[in-house]
Amino acid sequence: MASMISPKQLVPSILICLFILVGASAALAAAQGLPTEDVPDWIRGRGEQLELRLSGDVTRSDGGNVDGAEVQIQIKYNDQVFESFEPQVDGKRFQIWLPVNKYPWYSITVSATCRDGARCTRTILRQQLRELVVSGLNLKVQLPKRQVKVRVEYDGNEVVNSTVRAKLFNGATLQLETNANGLAKLKLLDEEKLVQLTAWSQQPIIGGYQFSRTPVRDPRADSHVISMYRCRPFEVHLKDAKGQPIAGVELGFQAATPPPDSNYLGTPDDYKLATNQDGIATVAWYPDIEDAHCYAEILDNRWVIESSQRGKDKLEVIANRAVERKKLTGHVIGDGKFAGGFSVKLGSFQAEQEGRVDFVYSFSDADGKFSADVLPDATYAVFLEDDKWVANAVDLIPFDSKTGQRNSPELFLSYGIPVRITLTQGSDLKPISGAWVNIASDHSFTWLEDGQTRSGSLGRNGSTFANDEGVIEMLAPEEKLEASVYLTDWRATQSIDVRRGESNEIQLHRKVDEAVEVTGRIVPWKEDQQQIASAIVHIKAIDGESGDEFQLETDENGSFRIKTKAAKLGAISYSPDRRFIGTLVIKEFSKPARIQLHPTKSFSGRITDQGGNPVADHKVWASIKIEDEREFGTAYPTTFYVPRIETQTDSEGNYRFDGLPCQTRILLGTNTLDNEPNRFESVDEVYYLPDDDLRSRVTKIGTSTSRDDPLPLAQRFASMHRDCRLGSYHLMVIVYDKSEESKREFINKHLLNYSEHKAVASYMQLQVDVKELSAGNNMAFVDGFDWPKATQGVFACAYDIEGKQLGRIRIDPEASDAADTAYEFVERHVPSQQDAEAKWNKAFQQAKEQNKLVWVRTGQRYCGPCFMLSRWIDDQREILEKDFILLKIDDFRDLNGQAIAERLTKGRSVGVPFHAIFNANEKSVTDSYGPLGNIGFMSGLEGKRHFKTMLDEVCSNINPQEIQALLDSLQD
Repeated sequence: MASMISPKQLVPSILICLFILVGASAALAAAQGLPTEDVPDWIRGRGEQLELRLSGDVTRSDGGNVDGAEVQIQIKYNDQVFESFEPQVDGKRFQIWLPVNKYPWYSITVSATCRDGARCTRTILRQQLRELVVSGLNLKVQLPKRQVKVRVEYDGNEVVNSTVRAKLFNGATLQLETNANGLAKLKLLDEEKLVQLTAWSQQPIIGGYQFSRTPVRDPRADSHVISMYRCRPFEVHLKDAKGQPIAGVELGFQAATPPPDSNYLGTPDDYKLATNQDGIATVAWYPDIEDAHCYAEILDNRWVIESSQRGKDKLEVIANRAVERKKLTGHVIGDGKFAGGFSVKLGSFQAEQEGRVDFVYSFSDADGKFSADVLPDATYAVFLEDDKWVANAVDLIPFDSKTGQRNSPELFLSYGIPVRITLTQGSDLKPISGAWVNIASDHSFTWLEDGQTRSGSLGRNGSTFANDEGVIEMLAPEEKLEASVYLTDWRATQSIDVRRGESNEIQLHRKVDEAVEVTGRIVPWKEDQQQIASAIVHIKAIDGESGDEFQLETDENGSFRIKTKAAKLGAISYSPDRRFIGTLVIKEFSKPARIQLHPTKSFSGRITDQGGNPVADHKVWASIKIEDEREFGTAYPTTFYVPRIETQTDSEGNYRFDGLPCQTRILLGTNTLDNEPNRFESVDEVYYLPDDDLRSRVTKIGTSTSRDDPLPLAQRFASMHRDCRLGSYHLMVIVYDKSEESKREFINKHLLNYSEHKAVASYMQLQVDVKELSAGNNMAFVDGFDWPKATQGVFACAYDIEGKQLGRIRIDPEASDAADTAYEFVERHVPSQQDAEAKWNKAFQQAKEQNKLVWVRTGQRYCGPCFMLSRWIDDQREILEKDFILLKIDDFRDLNGQAIAERLTKGRSVGVPFHAIFNANEKSVTDSYGPLGNIGFMSGLEGKRHFKTMLDEVCSNINPQEIQALLDSLQD
């Protein structure tokens, strides 16, 4: 029953409430070490009721009077608007209390419009809000004077009275209808740039595109054309994991042109999509495009998508109930600085939806407290996002469901470190003004998932424009910082490690600032001129910074010409009958490129399951890749992926590809046996030479049956001990009850996790189930080691490379000091670190004394091919040592290992194992970098062929018969 307050009680009650409020404010201030009056008046409330007051003014860029200004504010996540406000404008001033923790928002759009049409729009990101709340927001309106014409057409004819929506880079949205000529005339400010155009008409037809996706379009051009597509029936079917329909769920839906462009058309305003009682939502605006790309998202936090499968007329979506989340509470600690109003971001790779990151956000209260709903048992990285202030990044498990333990992060405020980013172009280093730059800092961390240690990085992320001098000055935390610039036809990325007290500068430079002419000619095979007239040439930028792409025909002489700002190009040319193909990487533009044609090649194969049964009607494809040197993390690709060739297996599982190019990397793949989305099975990787014949291969797909019974312990111990001897590792035997999950987790975290404890990588761990010790085929072997046949905790025993026992220990995983005990045991028996420089010097001294070459290879603990190579070299040592001093470098464990490895790799990104052969004077003669990149362990036709080339080039004592014997000993 509700209690009532009489009029006589009203005044005392108000006084009591005031006393409580004043006392609470004083307590909050005391928690910050601040006088009560120092708590700013722009913050109020807690938790979801927390609000920040944004104040601002509307002025004119020309200094004139503001007449009839209206302000609209929207709290948004992409296209979803959570709440809108229209604060009163008093003269030119306005203010609004914003609910910053009520919604999972990404940005706040603030727009001002005057009576005469002058306008201004600002988009505020989470990390920008606090500083604007403190200093105020100025909206400088001006009259739009630039006219941009948008023509809407369907089947070659203008579309009258269609709706055109333009999204601009500053967050503004403009909408109008086409006139009798099918034109919509947009009025833009000089600095405004288009992001997306969408048009629709009630026929129904729809069209549109994003300017950030291919094909490249100029967002500052004065005219654009939207080609419309007829819409056809399409449905989204939403079911749970048991196949039951899910009704009453609101969906988001987007359709795009086919891959690789996948350019999204957009959806009409106020278009709502929800499932009916049968779990079906009918998409009214689905374009009739063959192989159109599309996706659906659930706009209901009760459900999470597990998988999506697209058919011709429907998208089948399987969803699961969302996991019940737990409340995380943390603090921003100011140490004398006011810690309220800061944006805190939390991210976990253990999201409910595979392949996604679970991001949650919160703003800190006046006492620095923040809270968020997180997934139980997931590891989150927690960091502060602000344009001025930084804090230490933290990674932790906020809630452990087994123990019920809650962990609270503490973020300690500090002033950011100055960083300068400069953008230039051309040989004279002209500044690039107004460029949009994304800036991100990374925090690396590890977590346990399915009993395995995973690693990744997350961090602060923000964007801003370069000033007129092409400069961005900012404040950043002391960690890795990456800056990426995005222009219509150029993208670049560079990173640095920010250090306090040092000069921190990132330079993003575009080498080519004006398009240059590139000419070329097709060279026929055996001088057959019919191959080159009207040949097709497809050219694409592969410099990692440009998106230029061209498709053209040669003239009667086989010549072509283009203009590009790219620094490097990949090209493929086809004769008119497609019987001859040539490829080329074009790096030198000052002279004509020559693309040599070769006869095409064929590849045949057969797909079976693991039992050898044919897999019929199964998709197989060949992917042609043109590249110079692969680089990772570039804004644009450094590889030209030619549109792949696809075929289907016949009833016997057979297939064949014709028309494949020579001297070009070709990847062959197939769908998984169950046609799982976004997964595939590798078939082969080939590199044809002109004289090669037809290739063929049988590929088994699907899951192979594993052994139910493990190999005898004696065999496993001997095999692992050999690997330890070859790699200078110590062996650690770990005995425990594998059925107990808590023990598995303890071992994974404290005895196997090299990311947290580098010394772990100096061991090879043999994990033994305690039940195996009593098995008949193991008892005699076990008795020789005196391992315990029963253990309540975890037993570990360490051995050196000779097999001598170094120490043993029993660990109770539940003990408070269990982690420290495991750490100390690992450290106590770790092998001594080897000096790669000393090993290098010794090897070359021996080479000089014995008149031999030095074969150097890099390897690491968690690299299967590295062990395969070491075992093979050990087996073939007698032959190999006729010509080589054999040297192994561990570039992860060895002192100076990374520096020595760079002498082999020469700056190339090659992975491990990588090997190179040097003469006694330390000059590289040949290495394992072949036409397909690093061959690593020498397997497959291409790997063996390049390895033979290496041996033929350098061997003087190993004869041809022995070289062939070495090649024959290699297995695929």
